Amino acid sequence: MKKKYPKWVTELASIMDSPHKDVRERVRKVIQTEPFQNPPRETLDSYRESIWELLKIIADNDIGKIGIPEEYGGENDRNAFLAAFETIAESDISLLIKFGVQMGLFGGSIQNLGTEYHHKKYLRDAMEAKLPGCFAMTEGNHGSNVAGLETTITYHPESDTYIVNTPNEEAGKEYIGNAAVHARMASVFGQLIVEGKSRGVHCILVPVRDDQGKALAGVRIEDDGPKMGLNGVDNGRFWFDNVAVPRENLLNRFGGVDENGEYISEIESESRRFFTMLGTLVGGRVSIGSSALVAAKRALKIAVEHGLKRRQFGEEGKPETILMDYRLHQMRLIPRLAKTYALHFSLRELSEQYNKAETVEEGRIYERDAAALKAAATWHATETIQVCREACGGAGYITKKGFTDLKADTDIFTTFEGDNTVLQLLVARESLKDFGRQLKSVGPVTAGVEITFTQLKRYQLSLALLFSRGEISTTTLLALLKRREQQVLIDTGKRIRRRIKKDGLTSSAAFTEEGPQLAVFANAHTESLIFERFREALSVVNNQKVRSKLEALLELYGLTVLEEDRAWFLSSGLMPVWLCNSLQEMISQRVGLIRKDVNHLVTALNPGEM
Repeated sequence: MKKKYPKWVTELASIMDSPHKDVRERVRKVIQTEPFQNPPRETLDSYRESIWELLKIIADNDIGKIGIPEEYGGENDRNAFLAAFETIAESDISLLIKFGVQMGLFGGSIQNLGTEYHHKKYLRDAMEAKLPGCFAMTEGNHGSNVAGLETTITYHPESDTYIVNTPNEEAGKEYIGNAAVHARMASVFGQLIVEGKSRGVHCILVPVRDDQGKALAGVRIEDDGPKMGLNGVDNGRFWFDNVAVPRENLLNRFGGVDENGEYISEIESESRRFFTMLGTLVGGRVSIGSSALVAAKRALKIAVEHGLKRRQFGEEGKPETILMDYRLHQMRLIPRLAKTYALHFSLRELSEQYNKAETVEEGRIYERDAAALKAAATWHATETIQVCREACGGAGYITKKGFTDLKADTDIFTTFEGDNTVLQLLVARESLKDFGRQLKSVGPVTAGVEITFTQLKRYQLSLALLFSRGEISTTTLLALLKRREQQVLIDTGKRIRRRIKKDGLTSSAAFTEEGPQLAVFANAHTESLIFERFREALSVVNNQKVRSKLEALLELYGLTVLEEDRAWFLSSGLMPVWLCNSLQEMISQRVGLIRKDVNHLVTALNPGEM
């Protein structure tokens, strides 16, 4: 018998499951069946095989095909596909990553980088798990620096084939999911060489095993073996020794060799072509961020429920106090609950916007936000799972409590789909480019800077008026976060400019030297983005009771961000001393008010468990 909840809780849970609630429920009907409960883990081999069998069950239910065009048996709904992926995170996370590798990366590379020929020949089989595949991009010498990959894809006109080759041991493809056991084909990224000239990084489909699972001639495969987590995924390495591949196997949506042996591309600039190709993969960062957040949601539910049952100490002669009634315990968990809600709405909005983009160029607009939110969500998940584990005391260390797999399986999320620190540099770089374009649009740089500082001064005066009245509304919080973002951006630009003009560094060297400052800006931008997206999401919530609960979480998130960086706000003259000194008390008051709803809030955060 299902438990009954107050109406506002079910309404909030429905909001958290939207849009694509029907798809999420469809996925849950599959992953909540008996085969998905505690898959065999006696050995590494048994765990890998059980995850592969579960993936085939998901594929048999047509979940992998949700995002592909109808003519290939799909539903042509990329947003629904992302929702399905995120929901699988409620199950075994090895299964989530196995699904992501097979359908998201391997199938996605065929769909996004290939043409009609590749779609007809491979797409349906990839999404039905009939053609096991993998995504071979990362190399030993080159991880995040994809442009520097050493694998070569050389066109040979006499045989009308490409020769795929690994030039040295360190250039082998590394950490490739599905590579050690199951993949029959790989999407291999490398430098395309035509008539002795490099055309930049391209992707080609390379058969790696026969139907019996034996490595094909010229393909060397190694098993990465046991890992810290995700041991249901068979990660491995590839090396290619002059492997001949038909010309048609190059995924040539953005460039390739035609029937006459000539390189053709509608995108003339090599760098633009490269970033266009990578832009098709932005969705992966959105989905990884959302999936990491599911793990954080699960951790919070475990910790809150534990805190509402466990008793410890108390006044003499009275029952021991419930853990969750200690303000210090509340302060450990409730601000993280608020940030989880904030990230949820931010990622959901980004996902919807990104998947509405009709062209690759439109999709690239969201590359910066995808990088920012992926880094924020995965770092948040890693830290939240640890805090929640500690909040459960010794019980949190027992496997049956649920943290063992959450902690081990999600730790890598901060690294794959882009190392978070590198993604912060991407966020800063793109923001500085935008800032430079804005300055150019108003004339000489000096004039632009003067205009900018004038605007900021006015901003500061308006904030001072708000503070004089003692207001600290969400409007004020947003203004503070935006003001910090703008000021840190200006400071960062000035520091890099000084490095170039005064110290004589190249722009690249200056960028490298100021890496820590770039990360400071990226953090300011990300926190402003999260707050703004969360605030915008509340504007369309019609249920007043639900809205008031979410507004309390929004305020708490904003105040927590200010408190964490109050030294900057104070030293910049942006916040008065009284406000800096009052932040912790304001946070504590709001945490106390949210305490009475905390059980309902973590319940609504995990609709699949209701």
